[in-house]
Amino acid sequence: MIGVLNLGLMSALTDRRVLNLLVEPIRHDLNLSDTQISLLLGLSFAIFFSTLGIPIGRLADRHSRRAILTASITIWSLMTAACGLATTYTQLFLTRAGVGVGQAGYTPTAMAMIAGYFPGERRSTAISTYLMGAYTGTGLSLIVAATVIGLVSAQEFWLLPFIGLVRPWQLVLMMVGLPGLLIAVLMLSVREPPRPEPTAELKSQASFRKILRYMDDHRAAFGTICGGRALFLTAIIGVNAWTPSFFIRTYGWSAQRAGLTLGAIIVVCSTLGILTGGYLADGLIQRGSLDANVRVQIGAAVGMAVTCLIFPLMPTAGLAALWLIPAFFCRGASTGVAMAAVQEMLPNPIRAQSTALYLAFVNIVSQGLGPTVVALTTDFIFHDPAALRYSLAIITPLLLLVAMGSLAAGLRPFRAMKSAGPQ
Repeated sequence: MIGVLNLGLMSALTDRRVLNLLVEPIRHDLNLSDTQISLLLGLSFAIFFSTLGIPIGRLADRHSRRAILTASITIWSLMTAACGLATTYTQLFLTRAGVGVGQAGYTPTAMAMIAGYFPGERRSTAISTYLMGAYTGTGLSLIVAATVIGLVSAQEFWLLPFIGLVRPWQLVLMMVGLPGLLIAVLMLSVREPPRPEPTAELKSQASFRKILRYMDDHRAAFGTICGGRALFLTAIIGVNAWTPSFFIRTYGWSAQRAGLTLGAIIVVCSTLGILTGGYLADGLIQRGSLDANVRVQIGAAVGMAVTCLIFPLMPTAGLAALWLIPAFFCRGASTGVAMAAVQEMLPNPIRAQSTALYLAFVNIVSQGLGPTVVALTTDFIFHDPAALRYSLAIITPLLLLVAMGSLAAGLRPFRAMKSAGPQ
């Protein structure tokens, strides 16, 4: 079950992040500013990705989670391929929104399935193993896109049957999107975990009003932990969106070289980071640390803040890439434990809906602001696309410092909630 869910997440992240490597050709072909590009990378996707997860999560708490996951993969795969048909900024914006529609319910539904399979003392490792697909997918998206770009960039246009002439970046999007349909078929083999029968009492517990009341009763924990994670993710999304362009603009790398290098670093370092974070948190929990998942996040934020201050200012591309190794490791180490911390605060009947509500908040903040706050700094403070390195060096550490403060403030209420709350 974890393996198939992981493949689905890899597909989701590949389709979501592939556009990061295509920023420069899209910006050139459609004559766009960094701010317009940032809206494609963030807001267009986040609009429906963040909001539709809530009603889909409600469906997942009551109906077949396997069917919802299969439908989600089918939609986002087709919409990614449709991005390759776009010839205007508006068309690309709308099809990117369609990718967000497809991916909206995937992680809340997957989290509910995993939480139903694994007990509390094994859940951090299980979730981290699943979320490993996030970094494998991100890295593979860069590697695949870089490879395809290298293969198709020899021609300015390609003639496709029934479609006509397309540019290389359009062909990349089609070639990345359509294989996801095979994973949708594979998802039908997943067996749903046992869960309580939908009795009247259970339905009452899972009502949206009761979910909001539950979160309000524990607002000190939810506010600080979710707020800190939202800021952490804002920094991560900003780095994701602009690091390929940083190497292209600052050091003159090709998109292919940037994609292959960054993809390899992400696949290896972030994957090791997410597994390390999960194992570390589970080990601390077994020794009696109630707030282990939050503490691991804080440590990861410290490491990433330091390395993200350094790597954009390096004099050579090799040194910048070297400093990205610990940065991406720390980024990975925060991911599984962040989701596990949220699951620890939620009772089973409302996990999918509550996870969707949590993701709606953190994703609308991070996806909406991450790419754009960096682009606004480049466009309106430095007024120079070549100054992207300084925007990254300023914005990313600042966001991570505030995230640390919020997470640290949440340690005490999280411990209190964990002591009294569900596992």
